[in-house]
Amino acid sequence: MIRNVVMCLPGLYEILGQVRIVTFGPYIWLTEDLEGPGASGAIFRCYEEGNDQELAYLLAADVSGDPTEPDIEKLRPTMWKRWTGFWRMGSVGACRMKGAK
Repeated sequence: MIRNVVMCLPGLYEILGQVRIVTFGPYIWLTEDLEGPGASGAIFRCYEEGNDQELAYLLAADVSGDPTEPDIEKLRPTMWKRWTGFWRMGSVGACRMKGAK
């Protein structure tokens, strides 16, 4: 049973009540909870139908309990806009690099 993810609408998911993502493309997305020391969240793994090789994955996690992760407490909203674009480009690029159409 998945506990860290709530489906808001088909293809729209909320992780830990903090982050929303949209799965895209003609792909199969499998979701699993991430639970470990200092981190909790979810992993979304992307596959093409009929192919068991993972094309890409998206991981969203609260790592505030992990002392090896950077402190993001001082990030301002203007900084998030740049990161959002970077994440969007990175996820699309990762699928293209792995041969997805």
